[in-house]
Amino acid sequence: MFLDKNLLLLFSLYFGCVVSLESFSQTVKFKLTQNKVRNKQTTCKYALNYDYPGTVYTKKPSKVTCTVKSWPKSVGIDYKKKTTFFIGNFSAVVTIKIKKV
Repeated sequence: MFLDKNLLLLFSLYFGCVVSLESFSQTVKFKLTQNKVRNKQTTCKYALNYDYPGTVYTKKPSKVTCTVKSWPKSVGIDYKKKTTFFIGNFSAVVTIKIKKV
């Protein structure tokens, strides 16, 4: 009986940790200007997974996908942008790097 109660408690704690994973998604649009290329529409889709009290998972399964419209093939991109999101009662600072060589 003692073993059954401990096993049930352990399972409940594990299930509670798995269920507490939350997700946040947002799309951010901005104009990218670099070198001689000006004002190209850029869209970044953020899909962040986090756990309370404020741990954002930077590896899988969180991800950021960015697209830049009409960027010339012969021109490289080396751009960095920092964005702060307010999620519930904490904030997450995400820095993205857009590179094209």
